[in-house]
Amino acid sequence: MESAYERYPTGPNKPHGAGTVGRLLKGRDVFQLVTLSRTTVWRRVREGTFPAPVSLGTTRIAWRESDIAAWMAAQKLTTEGVPLDHDGH
Repeated sequence: MESAYERYPTGPNKPHGAGTVGRLLKGRDVFQLVTLSRTTVWRRVREGTFPAPVSLGTTRIAWRESDIAAWMAAQKLTTEGVPLDHDGH
């Protein structure tokens, strides 16, 4: 099965011209990408330690791909969501 990271590549794997406006990710893709549970993500959103979603109307939300990528970079996560050690491995 294709991972959310493979479906929403960032950095050098991003298709040329992709992301100029910015993609939006569904919750299930965000949870899989960062390997955190739904509950943990929402708790961290409330705490201000995880990017907040944007509203797409009265009943829909999504996360900006760029916000999630920046959060992952700040956390020094690998594409599998596993924290890197102090040496970056």
